[in-house]
Amino acid sequence: MSSNVASAVTAAVDWLPHHGFFVEAPVDAVWPFIVDWTTWVDDKRLDHVSGERGAIGEVQRLGTVNAEGVVVSSFLVETARIIPNVRLAYRILPHASDKTHVDRSEGYAIFHLYPVESRTLVTYETVARMETSSVSQEEFDATTERSEAAGQTRWNERYIPRLRMLLRDSS
Repeated sequence: MSSNVASAVTAAVDWLPHHGFFVEAPVDAVWPFIVDWTTWVDDKRLDHVSGERGAIGEVQRLGTVNAEGVVVSSFLVETARIIPNVRLAYRILPHASDKTHVDRSEGYAIFHLYPVESRTLVTYETVARMETSSVSQEEFDATTERSEAAGQTRWNERYIPRLRMLLRDSS
């Protein structure tokens, strides 16, 4: 038997940004800023959805905000791992992202701290898969490439300097 039901063509990309940088502070001074990372990654917002706050299993809505503070897109994350002064990891829950063309995303977002003498090496990476049926593979690839390049610029010109400033002001 044949079916006349057309299946949607799905475009998929692996979202794999990685950032690493040194800060002039020991790990124990940096850790509170990792736990509360939206103080320096200031175009993101975390809103509690369920679970115990600040514990493994907490689900939060991670939103991107515009210059007016309005959430323009969001998705859900679950705290997967907390190792104080070492690692904070979120599981990106498999669902459609709000207000974007992403139908499904799934993966991890991970902060890691490495002590290096009196400094700290901070790394952040996302390892995720995103799918959509609303744009072509070529368009999804191009959009992802532009987003990764813009993200690298934000990290270098905005987030990292802001974290360094907050650490300097807190000492």
